[in-house]
This record gives sequence, C-alpha cells and structure tokens, in this order.
Amino acid sequence: MKKHFFLIMTIALLLYGCAVFQNIIQQPTVEFDSVAMRDMTLFDGTAVFRFKVGNPNPVNLNLDGLTYLIRIDGRDFLNGDLKQGLTLPANGVLAVEVPIRINYMDFFNSIADFLKKDSLKYDLSGTFAFGIFNIPYSHQGDFTVPKLPKVSLKSAAVRKMSLAGADLILQLEMANDNPFAVALKNLDYGIKIGGVSIADGKTAAISPLTDQGRQVIEVPVHINFLTLGQTAYQLLNKGSAAYEVSGNMGVEVPELGIKPVPFTRSGQVDFSGR
Repeated sequence: MKKHFFLIMTIALLLYGCAVFQNIIQQPTVEFDSVAMRDMTLFDGTAVFRFKVGNPNPVNLNLDGLTYLIRIDGRDFLNGDLKQGLTLPANGVLAVEVPIRINYMDFFNSIADFLKKDSLKYDLSGTFAFGIFNIPYSHQGDFTVPKLPKVSLKSAAVRKMSLAGADLILQLEMANDNPFAVALKNLDYGIKIGGVSIADGKTAAISPLTDQGRQVIEVPVHINFLTLGQTAYQLLNKGSAAYEVSGNMGVEVPELGIKPVPFTRSGQVDFSGR
C-alpha cells in the first residue's frame, strides 16, 4: 500500500509540476518564413525551408529537435528527425532552416514525363520540440521544375551564292532560363529550313551555360542546288523561312549517367547577306 501511495503521489506531483511550469513558461511560436532552392541541377536540388521561431519567455530555451514529413504530388516522399541543439534567446526570434534534398526523377517514370511538368505540389509538416512543448507546423506550396535549355536557329547568313549552290553560316542559340548553370555533355542536331533538311551534326565539349545565359554555335553549311533541287534555291531568295531544329542533348542524370534527351523547336529565321 505504501509503495502504491508514493507512486500515486509522485505522479501527481509531476503532473502538477508540469501544469505549473506551463503556466510560468509560455509556449514558443513557430512561423513559416520562406523556401529556397540551393545546389540545383536539372534533376535535383536542396529545398531549404526557413522558419521563424520565437521565444516569449525571459529565459533561454533549447530547441531539442524537430521532425518533418514532406509529401510531393500527394505521395509521401521523405521523413526524418533533425537534432538541432539550438538555443532560443530570451524574448528573441531564431531562424531555423530545414534542408531537404529533392530528386525530381523520383516522381517521374521517364525523362519525357519530367519535361512535361511545370511544377510539383508539396506539403511539409512536423513538430518542433522544446522540452515539454511539441509544436506542430505545416506548409503547402509548389516547386518549379527546371527546364532543359532551349535550342533555336538564331540566324542564317548567306556568305556565297551561285546557280550551283550556296555557303551559309547558321547560328544555333542555346538559352538557359534556369537560375543555375547547366552543363551539356554533347548536342546532336538536325536543321530543316522550309521543310528541306540542310544540316545535321554533333557538337561535343560544350561550355557550361551560365544561369540565365546564352551560347551560340556556328554551323557552316554548303547547299548543293543540284542535289536539293530548285526548292533550296528559291528558299534562299526569300527574306525568311520557317525552320525546325531537332535532336538530342546529352545530360547527366543522377544515378543514370549521361542520357540523350530529345528536343525540337520551330520558328522563323531571317536570311542575311543575300
């Protein structure tokens, strides 16, 4: 009986002590601040979620740790427990970052599916632990899916022209609209102007495209009118014509190595130097 009595009293004192402690020490606040992507490539990146954690008390508090669960496009993607060991200053606010590595290819069956997607919806939730306090949090938003560089025919300069043929300099422009550099291993291309196939080739050792950067590749072409017929001759005598550029980009895919990724682009190109 004595053992049971002391056990009951101990539990009662602990519960009463926690209630008193909670009345004296106020619960910290957790507020989502922002999310930023770091160390990005075409196919992966680190999402850094930033929170503002406030301590309304006149004494320091320890952030013992936090848990997280991130769902992407409705599927559980990753969960974990980060041991923070941070100290919240008395009556202060502390910025806490939660970095989560995202591999975009975990959500697509193929690179072709990846290229069709513009964004991914995410749902982040978990708890911040401060001693007896476990404070839940949640936030929803979207990740922008990176895009391959765009390849287009920027210009077509006619250097020399006769009844038998013509020499041209074609400028292929690669445009990287991503906020990070992109390295292409190689580029296979085919160029049609006015429906006529006039050039194809392969370029290796391409310099990395800087973030929001552009790069031009000059392609010298000789057109034989005897082979291609009068259609090619008539095209070059016009001021402009429709074009199509297609081929494959060699890109580094995590865990898969260098893979050819198909591309195609069409538009209108002006002829100069005629």
